Amino acid sequence: MKWIALYFKSCVCLSAADGHCKKGQLLLQLSRPWDAKDAFRAAIELDKNSKEAAAGYQRCLTVLDQDVHQARVRISQQPGVQRCLQDHRMKEALKLMQEDPMQARRLMRDSVEDGSSIIHSH
Repeated sequence: MKWIALYFKSCVCLSAADGHCKKGQLLLQLSRPWDAKDAFRAAIELDKNSKEAAAGYQRCLTVLDQDVHQARVRISQQPGVQRCLQDHRMKEALKLMQEDPMQARRLMRDSVEDGSSIIHSH
């Protein structure tokens, strides 16, 4: 991994924006899209007209979106999650979290403090 650090330092010697783009490309190849996105963002901040930086940043967003989607699919297929999502009380809690997150937060905080159920009729 030491060679990677040396490569990063040599990339930054090109032009600052080009160096960040090269760093982003390498991080993508290392399956580190979050870090790559930051590198491409840094390149865009230095050169707003860099097509390479914009394309790299977009590629990171696409990879991250696919990762999130795949994780959701894997999680939703687990038997424990399926049972939980079929529970009426859990459905009610999830609905409240989507419709009124602040109310859900207050209910969760209050239920922890007094040991009551977080699901209330409203």
